[in-house]
Amino acid sequence: MIQRRQSLLVVACVLAVVCVCLRQTWLDVLQVVSAALSAYTFFLFVRNQVQDTTRRLQSSLCLANIFLILVWYVGLAVTQGQPTTVDAIPMVEAILVFLARQGILGDEKKIRATERLRD
Repeated sequence: MIQRRQSLLVVACVLAVVCVCLRQTWLDVLQVVSAALSAYTFFLFVRNQVQDTTRRLQSSLCLANIFLILVWYVGLAVTQGQPTTVDAIPMVEAILVFLARQGILGDEKKIRATERLRD
């Protein structure tokens, strides 16, 4: 399972938790929700690999996760002003979630192509 691109969601979840441990602000709630969303999206893939709606849901959840991270950055800019080194961790998380979403969409394209060939 580690070789799948969707496994990047697990790394993103770990990064969100690390960011929460290193910072102690009200914005931590967004990071906890982001970590939970990454974990849920990943385990949704593990539990049910076959269904078409699962991949669409995963893609939507990845977009929601990226949106949460962007909201976190806006909140950070409003409250803090000067970013620190720790503030770069959620950006890495957003990139990993984006790459995982690209992997999910790539799987969707492959499955649609094989379905067209079968019919």
